[in-house]
Amino acid sequence: MKKQKICIIGGSLTGLVTAISLSKLGCDIDLITGNINKNLKSNSLYPFIQRRIFSEDECNKILQTPTVKSDFKTKGHDSYVDFIVEDDSNSWIRNRIEVEVIKINKRVYKFKDIYLRDEIGIRTYDVGHKYDWHTDNFLHQRLTLTVQLNTDYDGGDLFLFNGDFAKPKKQIGVITIFPSYLFHTSTPVTRGSKKIIITHVLGPKHEWYENEKDSLDRMRVDR
Repeated sequence: MKKQKICIIGGSLTGLVTAISLSKLGCDIDLITGNINKNLKSNSLYPFIQRRIFSEDECNKILQTPTVKSDFKTKGHDSYVDFIVEDDSNSWIRNRIEVEVIKINKRVYKFKDIYLRDEIGIRTYDVGHKYDWHTDNFLHQRLTLTVQLNTDYDGGDLFLFNGDFAKPKKQIGVITIFPSYLFHTSTPVTRGSKKIIITHVLGPKHEWYENEKDSLDRMRVDR
């Protein structure tokens, strides 16, 4: 049965929430906002932070780093993650990210008892790949971070909703950090392949009434 396609016009929180709710019912949603490309600033209450932490040469080295494929992806995602096989030869990648994240968290977000997760992934978005509007699992994820490894592609734009629709700048070697509870999306790639580092800052797990494993399993799509 063909999905019903619905077009929602509006750049407010109501439009976003409506789009997300209908997408969960199996509808194909187009969300059109008049100001999505204009609000490039970060809401001061829920900021995203960008800093250059790797040079272009270092990003090329990261792309040559050995990886192992993940065996699942989350729902709404068109691509899998390749996890970096970490050893002494590439420990500088984790060290550079950790130093920057700890510094930014201390100054901006102020989460307690945080640490960088064990896995650092490289995600490749090929033509047509996207990630629907979503929030990351806040059970123990506090901050989501990406690092742009290339820019020779079209589409694949990251958008955040933090009270405004915000579009972080696309620059090689720049880390983008934001609270994991913010709605965010990656638009379809139309040319080339988008390559980014993706990982999270974790903290103490929150307690949920429902079973934690069942909740996470519903978001898992095995390869």
